[in-house]
Amino acid sequence: MELKKPEVSEAFSQLIDRYCPDSLIGDTYLECMTATKVISANIIAKNGEGMADANSMTKDFVDVPDYPTRLKAADSVTKLKGYMVDNHNVNVDGASMAEVAAYFTEKYGADKRAKI
Repeated sequence: MELKKPEVSEAFSQLIDRYCPDSLIGDTYLECMTATKVISANIIAKNGEGMADANSMTKDFVDVPDYPTRLKAADSVTKLKGYMVDNHNVNVDGASMAEVAAYFTEKYGADKRAKI
């Protein structure tokens, strides 16, 4: 494979660093973690509250979490940058997982995960 050649590997690494900086990965990772999809739903209101004209039921479209997209996109981005390899080892410039967790908690707040 061509990427194993040192000059190709170095050029590829420089391109990735230039066009996919860590700030973009962070933004993309957060965006992916909040991905949603639209589904159709039958909305039923107990006692017809606010839906008297619709006989207490209506069909609508709602946003729901898109977990497969969230996981796949985040996994792809982290692998592309080399932070995670197929055997799930993590390499974040020597930082421990506790340090990485502390960084994201400080940057995005401890309750961010609960809102996702």
